[in-house]
Amino acid sequence: MKKTIALLLVLTLGLSMLLLTGCGGSGSGGDALKGTWTGKDSNDFDNTFVFDGKGGLKFTGGFENKTPGTYTISGDQVDITIPGWGFGDSDVRQYTFVIEGSNLTLTAPADQYYVSFDLTKK
Repeated sequence: MKKTIALLLVLTLGLSMLLLTGCGGSGSGGDALKGTWTGKDSNDFDNTFVFDGKGGLKFTGGFENKTPGTYTISGDQVDITIPGWGFGDSDVRQYTFVIEGSNLTLTAPADQYYVSFDLTKK
């Protein structure tokens, strides 16, 4: 009986650890983009994104200086909203993102006009 209880306790603790690790994402509260990223866009302008880990960001680049905005992550997609960035009625730009080590690539959809970004985490 004691062995069964001990085994159940170990399995329960192991499952709990696995679930908590899965929720932790990249170790930054589950937000893989959290932090400061700098680099070039596809027009060769310098850019900086500061993602706060809570859906807020500051963008500096091109002709803009510390413009506030927001972002939401869904899988490997990030929607970035910065006033004045959009076309028509929307200021939202959607990107596919890939993080490899300390490098972040934000790729615009092929059917969109806006730039993509190659960034490095500071």
